[in-house]
Amino acid sequence: MTIIDWALANYNELFVSGAIILVSIVIAKIASVIIRRRMYGSYSNHIAKLTGRFAYYVIVIVGLLLAIGNMGISLSSIIVAGGLAGIVLGLAAQSSVSNLIAGILLIGDKPFKSGDFITYGDLTVGIIEVGLLSTQAATWEGVRVRIPNNQLFNSNVMNYTRSVARLVRTQITLFYEEDFDRIAKAISDAFAKQWYVLVEPAPQVFAVQFTNTGVVLEVRVWTAGTTWGNLYFEMPKMITDTLKGLGVKFAYQKQIYVDVEHTGPETSAKRK
Repeated sequence: MTIIDWALANYNELFVSGAIILVSIVIAKIASVIIRRRMYGSYSNHIAKLTGRFAYYVIVIVGLLLAIGNMGISLSSIIVAGGLAGIVLGLAAQSSVSNLIAGILLIGDKPFKSGDFITYGDLTVGIIEVGLLSTQAATWEGVRVRIPNNQLFNSNVMNYTRSVARLVRTQITLFYEEDFDRIAKAISDAFAKQWYVLVEPAPQVFAVQFTNTGVVLEVRVWTAGTTWGNLYFEMPKMITDTLKGLGVKFAYQKQIYVDVEHTGPETSAKRK
């Protein structure tokens, strides 16, 4: 029997199978568009496209299987062959599958998104894009980093951007002769005037340690998570400018070295 004879004998099944395939393609396209529109804004365009494409292929494959079954072709052999091929591919790409699953879980859980700054292990990076297999990020120095999703999902991740409020603190050492109440009030007032500093909790300046050089003061200031960088980079300059305006100097340990030449076994002596 030729192909033409077989087609004429089974034209009803061919027509129905073709209709199933066409309908599945139409449904797949509609589902893909809906998924991409629902994900728009919440996820990156890359993730939305991949998810929509994945849904498209799944629906089309289901339609093909239904069409094949309608033709009277046994699906058991196809399933067995597909199962064996899946086992082989799974063993060969175990790491990729693990990263894929982790990527899907990260996308669903959303512990971070594009633009967030996180700490992963000993590395602090800014998230560029969360992919299905890996996450693209960049360090403070602008170095591009590719992190496998499986490592991110199984590690402790600290998200700095998602924090509602964050504390920035530093310590300064002043001589004992200074008026610490006056200095503390001046520093607190200087930070309170900044738009990115929170009113509550208010800035704090207090003594934390007494050394042979002077008193160690700690400055604590709170800001919103999105403006942490403003406070972090401005804090040293603001404290220095405030102390200069008051005529206050930082305390530091002075070291004086005196070299004394000898004619004996000792050639020099040093005194601090």
